[in-house]
Amino acid sequence: MGAAVSVLLALAGVGQSQPEADTAKLVKAWLAVCKGHAEAYVMSPAEKPEEKFKMLPEPIFRHSQPVRGDDIGAVWLWVQADGRPAAVGTVFAFSYNAGGGGNRWMAHEFHSLLDQPLLALWRGKKQWAPAKPGLEWKPIPGSTAPAGYPLGAPAQRGRQMTELSRQFQAHEIDKRNSRWELRLVAKPVYRYELKKTDAALDGAMFVFCQGTDPEIFLLIEARPTAEGPRWFYACATFSDYEVHVRHRETEVWVDQIAPYEDRAAPHWLQGYIEKTKLP
Repeated sequence: MGAAVSVLLALAGVGQSQPEADTAKLVKAWLAVCKGHAEAYVMSPAEKPEEKFKMLPEPIFRHSQPVRGDDIGAVWLWVQADGRPAAVGTVFAFSYNAGGGGNRWMAHEFHSLLDQPLLALWRGKKQWAPAKPGLEWKPIPGSTAPAGYPLGAPAQRGRQMTELSRQFQAHEIDKRNSRWELRLVAKPVYRYELKKTDAALDGAMFVFCQGTDPEIFLLIEARPTAEGPRWFYACATFSDYEVHVRHRETEVWVDQIAPYEDRAAPHWLQGYIEKTKLP
């Protein structure tokens, strides 16, 4: 049996004796439910609710958690008018304590990537409203200048960002003080090039995973400075564990276990949104 089918079986929480086509159909059905939940969000800057962010039509990453559960879900991205990331969110279905009979609980998890307060409505009601910026940008130590300005070399900058991402490593510490090394996905999950802005010129999002579950997002941007464009990085947690990020073996970012159900925080997770059963 192929590895991809084995993953689908694990995701669906069913035995491997079930026909593969039925398992794939079940996963596809739950992903459709997850997408419906994501599409019900309307996001905007808190001070300008009329300037709604756009949800990308396809997920930037598939969510699964074979290490700690049987989740089925995906990660979506909301972007600003110029394509710069505004918020990242996952919606997933899990069967833990859902009452059997094919029921699953729906969970939502989000992190603001915005430089100002954000407002998120779900099904017309306020669901999440981080009151402060979601990222802290820092220069990447020892990095060379971004290639190609002002004439442009997007492909070369893309290679630079991938090479820079490989200089970072990450791990997390669970509630039993066990350490889990995280895997960097080789390619960016989202790439954006900006033509006119005073905040960033080019950027990409990378992800560190436990299994195939995203735990940390690493953003790398070419940003203007008084000395010309320079490379910067920022991190966003997607974990309920303590997370650590290193650059060339020097720890540069730590996020402690926080009250992640705080709807005014940049990182918000609610595990029991509603109990759902497939038609």
